[in-house]
Amino acid sequence: DCRGVGGWNASSYQQSKRACNHSLSRNNIVMTNMKLKVAAAVVLFAKTTPSSEASNNSNGNIFGHNETEHLFLRGAPIGNGDNRPIGGGRLEPKDPANDEDENGSDKKSRFERRRRKVLDFWTEGRLRKAKPRRMASVAGEDHHAIAMAGGDGAQDLAEATVADERWSSGGAVLSAAGRLLFVMGNYEYVCSATAISDMTRGSKFRPRDASFGGRMSMKRSLIITAAHCVYDDVANEFASYFMFIPNQDDGGSDRSDGNCNNDKFGCWFPSFGVVDINWAAKKWPNNIPFDYAFLAVDNNDSHEGPSDVSEALERAVPRMRVTFNPPRTARVNTAYGLGYSYKDDPEFHYCFQELQESPPSYGGYRLNGCELSGGSSGGPWFKRLSPGGQGEIISVNSYGPSSGPDYMGGPKLHSNSASCLFENAKTVRESETSGNGIIVTYTGDCTTSTYVSGDDFQDGN
Repeated sequence: DCRGVGGWNASSYQQSKRACNHSLSRNNIVMTNMKLKVAAAVVLFAKTTPSSEASNNSNGNIFGHNETEHLFLRGAPIGNGDNRPIGGGRLEPKDPANDEDENGSDKKSRFERRRRKVLDFWTEGRLRKAKPRRMASVAGEDHHAIAMAGGDGAQDLAEATVADERWSSGGAVLSAAGRLLFVMGNYEYVCSATAISDMTRGSKFRPRDASFGGRMSMKRSLIITAAHCVYDDVANEFASYFMFIPNQDDGGSDRSDGNCNNDKFGCWFPSFGVVDINWAAKKWPNNIPFDYAFLAVDNNDSHEGPSDVSEALERAVPRMRVTFNPPRTARVNTAYGLGYSYKDDPEFHYCFQELQESPPSYGGYRLNGCELSGGSSGGPWFKRLSPGGQGEIISVNSYGPSSGPDYMGGPKLHSNSASCLFENAKTVRESETSGNGIIVTYTGDCTTSTYVSGDDFQDGN
């Protein structure tokens, strides 16, 4: 019996539960997880939102900040400014896969149930309402970027830069990047994301390497995006009803319409997300350096679309590599930022600008002059792209200014927890991801880092 093993300390609980479960038979593991989920459900049901939290949000600003002084995430809040309770407002069920079908049958796979529920949820009306996500910032921040080493090259750079244009070069990046739809609270949002390879430079562990905490890589595909497209750091909960549409800008005239069969590759339905504890526990803009996240997509029963397309995302589209090493500098330090435009649905856009360091408090990079609009949040950055559209992702679109000169900010993916989140996304058991994801506490060594489920973190365990 594994109940209560290790107490309810986040670190000892996860480690002790894992050790205990490994010693049990398959049936005991299933029963233990069921008991834990029932206990967690009782705790969640008993919780109520303090009235003070609701009153703090009575000014019509759904994130409780002064909207006159802010940066905005390039994916921004939706709707007409209606009040939203800070402590909740989630759609039920939180995880669509927990629902039985209409006849009460539980015979379908968990992934098949999720696929059907999410697909049914995203009606054309809801797709039309989905907008980028906006968050506020501290006033008076120093927004001047710091030039990176590599020489001036000013004349060459001026002749080459692009502020915001539709991507017309096709290639692997167009096929791998896509539009990401999701729900936070009772609102529909849209971001960008990219299907990635799990054979990645700068990552210590390789796929199916049992040396990573004794865990094997699962049969799943991975997506990279921004953390603010995966986890609500104000309401302290993961998003739900994820739907990923790669290569939506396929040359046709169809906009986002809920019909996965008229998209080149169709749609995929991620199972859970992975974010850093510093994104979840801190609030915007103090968590900007940790605005990166991964989504896991099971390779079975997670696809809807053309029948000649593989169910496994990793086999259906050309995946992009992520590098967890610092980008190389050159005489002209430039980079691409790409993402799906909200205002020009379904167009895939890009900018090409000088790559600079952000101010120290933001701990990332900046593309001054990049004018990508809302909806591009989570889209990939590359130092170089080959003629075939292949390259290594060095960052993702994160934020930009609400006024003044345009730029795009993005987090670093090296010298931090990014590679550890990546490894956990590959190997964590889905039974440990209640609440739609896990939150990783990085210790500097991924093999000793810990994580808790979204539900456990929300309950303070």
